[in-house]
Amino acid sequence: ARLSCFNTPPTKFHQLSPQYEEPADCSTQALHQQANDPSIPPPTAPIPQPISLHPVSSFPPKYQTIFREFSHFNQDQSEVLPDTLNTDQPIVVASPTGSGKTVLFELAIVRLLDQMQSSVMDCKMVYIAPIKALCSERYRDWVHKFSPQDVKVVEVTGDMEGQDVEEIRSNNLIITTPEKWDAVSRWLSLTDPQLISSLRLVLIDEVHLLNDKDRGH
Repeated sequence: ARLSCFNTPPTKFHQLSPQYEEPADCSTQALHQQANDPSIPPPTAPIPQPISLHPVSSFPPKYQTIFREFSHFNQDQSEVLPDTLNTDQPIVVASPTGSGKTVLFELAIVRLLDQMQSSVMDCKMVYIAPIKALCSERYRDWVHKFSPQDVKVVEVTGDMEGQDVEEIRSNNLIITTPEKWDAVSRWLSLTDPQLISSLRLVLIDEVHLLNDKDRGH
């Protein structure tokens, strides 16, 4: 998901479930007609058209190392890739666990890096996940992948401390939890609004958990 402070364009929603599609006509009337007239065949689901898999080799060499674990993006990733790389449209992706959604976050980061070029340190990116263990996993992975791109990654998930603000100032990819970012961003909006205005990319993982009744609101 991308954050735009003004004139936010409509969000592009991708529901990725290649194993299932709604039948062509599942209306009550159609099902009733079929039940009362055996000669009418039941509605059938259309066969999904395969997506051409996008090769990693099409990226500039300096970005290929980020995706070196595979040669082609999978079907779900290849479907969302054009919107992620070629537009600034906010994107919401719903797909099964293990389908490779993390790679889509990395594609969004690559787009911003390519746009900012040498001024990458002038912008901030925020990754938000509801579980500290997931934040730690992203931190370990992304330090390894994005440090060669001159991206400074920091994990900010503990209790509010003065050093957190300094870490956010000196790094540009912030990995944090919803509660932590809520506290930090409120503080910064009052004390350093220019820092908040440098935010260019917001990535939210496991978004369905953010409104969980056990987490508070």
